[in-house]
Amino acid sequence: MIRHLRHGEIDKRAWDALLDRCAGPVWYARSAVLDAACPGWEALWDAERDALMPLTQHRRWGIPYLYQPFPLQQLGVFASGPDARSTGAFLRAVPARFRLVDIYLNNAVVEGAGARWRFTERQDQLVRLDRPIGTVRRGYSENHRRSIRKAERSGLELDPAMGVEDFLAFITGAPQWAAWRVGDRQLASLQRLVRLAVGRGEGRCVAVMHGQRPVAAGCFVEHGDRIIFLKGLSLPEARSLNAMHLLIDRVLGSRAGQVRWMDLAGSSDPALARFYAGFGAEATLYLHALLRRFPVGP
Repeated sequence: MIRHLRHGEIDKRAWDALLDRCAGPVWYARSAVLDAACPGWEALWDAERDALMPLTQHRRWGIPYLYQPFPLQQLGVFASGPDARSTGAFLRAVPARFRLVDIYLNNAVVEGAGARWRFTERQDQLVRLDRPIGTVRRGYSENHRRSIRKAERSGLELDPAMGVEDFLAFITGAPQWAAWRVGDRQLASLQRLVRLAVGRGEGRCVAVMHGQRPVAAGCFVEHGDRIIFLKGLSLPEARSLNAMHLLIDRVLGSRAGQVRWMDLAGSSDPALARFYAGFGAEATLYLHALLRRFPVGP
């Protein structure tokens, strides 16, 4: 039976132990990660099926809703033996008080959720790393190989241990930040997650330097069988230098043969998907799940 648990009812030790028995990328759903991304999160739990689903909730205009915390790419139903019908059953069990549900599921197929749910396929890109870096690089496009050679000739250098606060200042000070329209709550989530990951030894911030100045940076989190590109960007002026090409290539080189995947955490944007495909990335599917129980507010 699926039970709804308020935050104070969740046994976080048992939660993380169940995640350890699940297949797939589960760093996003660790209890400490959820605490950082969405303080007060709730859950659905089915002890008989050994399955759970985090409910990342908030209120707007006094109305509770479920949302996808920034910058966690996907959550959903986690189980030792996941299946499409089980996912549907969990979605049907989402408490009626949540008038709007707008989340991303790690599950690519759902059955029996009900007619009011709407699903849209999204793409993630992963690069296989369970092989030597020479083999990985042979999977790059010729254009990417040229771009990396150009970056090397441009005098770019890698800082493999950028400070957390320096990384956050770089991200929020970049011209793109305003265009992303990141709200205060989203920013606080990003800050807590980056500090948590690096503080726990699960993450590191990496920068590409041009002279004494960072021109590209990324935060990478390692958990289980993969390293996840949590967030990063390249300054507009550094795009002609191919700084992001160099950054991703060097991180791939540092972990090749040691983990199974580099999870690039995106993207359904065609241009970014092509960029990631140039590293030999394989596309996988996950779902955007939307449910409206009107009225949802004024």
